[in-house]
Amino acid sequence: MQAGFASKLYQWIESLKRLSSHGNKQSEENSAAIMDVIDLTRDSDERYEFHLPVDHERTTMEEEFLEDLSRTSAFRRLSDIRFLGALDYYLISSPNQHPQNSRYTRAQHSWGVALLAQRYLQGKSFTPHDRMVCIAAAMLHDIGHSAFSHTLEPAFVELFGINHHAVSEEIIRGSDRQFEDVRATLTTYGLDPEEVIAVLNGDDEKYDRYFSGPINFDTIEGILRSRQYVKMETLGLSPWRVLKASKDRSARADQETVDSFWNLKGEIYNLVIRSSFGAFLDQLFLEIFKREQDRISPNDFYLSEAQMFKKFPGLRKAFDPSFIEQFSREAFSGYLSVTVRHFHVDQSQDFFTRCDALRYKHTKELRNVQIPRFSGGDLGEA
Repeated sequence: MQAGFASKLYQWIESLKRLSSHGNKQSEENSAAIMDVIDLTRDSDERYEFHLPVDHERTTMEEEFLEDLSRTSAFRRLSDIRFLGALDYYLISSPNQHPQNSRYTRAQHSWGVALLAQRYLQGKSFTPHDRMVCIAAAMLHDIGHSAFSHTLEPAFVELFGINHHAVSEEIIRGSDRQFEDVRATLTTYGLDPEEVIAVLNGDDEKYDRYFSGPINFDTIEGILRSRQYVKMETLGLSPWRVLKASKDRSARADQETVDSFWNLKGEIYNLVIRSSFGAFLDQLFLEIFKREQDRISPNDFYLSEAQMFKKFPGLRKAFDPSFIEQFSREAFSGYLSVTVRHFHVDQSQDFFTRCDALRYKHTKELRNVQIPRFSGGDLGEA
């Protein structure tokens, strides 16, 4: 007899905890001598607030600038874009006021990335203008995400050639009148939108490749945020600690911290973000959405998730166990292609020379995985 959907999901999450816990214990044993010398009371290791990565008592121009960006219509929309897309609705099936039962948004993540950029700038001899460009790029790096983050984007790419990178540039430039307040905010503070776009497109050497390199603001914040969903062991890692270690590179402990983070990224990708379960849920939403192809327009890319559910109510069927069972039989051949990423640290490359593109590597492998069968159980709430 097949286990119910809720039961299978519970088993899956529990298996993540066991696997990550085992891996972390191994890492802790292997690096005990190094971790022992890390002072856990350092200023860089104050508690990182994933639910509210922002201090509302802002007094400097940079902080006022971030607040003004957060008030733009494009950024406010990110408050109704789930961080992990379709997977969010299943990992946190019953959201409430308790921190452990809260879903994260792209707005929260963007705030976190901006604060990491601010922390990176501390002690650096940048001009006030270059500092503003850096935090603007950090705050706006996800501004063009569609509803459900990456989940539905393949449909828009296929139908209209639209992706979140192109839309981000459009919003930052002010090409779309409904979001022109982003450009207006940038220019009010003396910033050229093209400068911000250039940094997001890889012209970030002055910022130590913290936008385009493998160890970047977005990855540090996003991977450690994703870990929160399944309450994985921490290995002492926090966004502040990883950023400080990758920025300072003054001791062997810094190398151990960043290496551990890179290995954790592999676990998060393959056990959570792009697990076979996560890939199935993404594909489920995508296939339901594509059945509405005649009603989909390019403007739908700019909808919030509440608006998307309203226009395409069929998406709510993704929470019906009996529909999932039937749909998976009709839409799939029993197997799903999943891209598995293998992350590894090339120890022959010197950590202290900052050649991160050579030291922190990953490869991709396409695998066919069997689609699980579901029946019964409670699903997430839209």
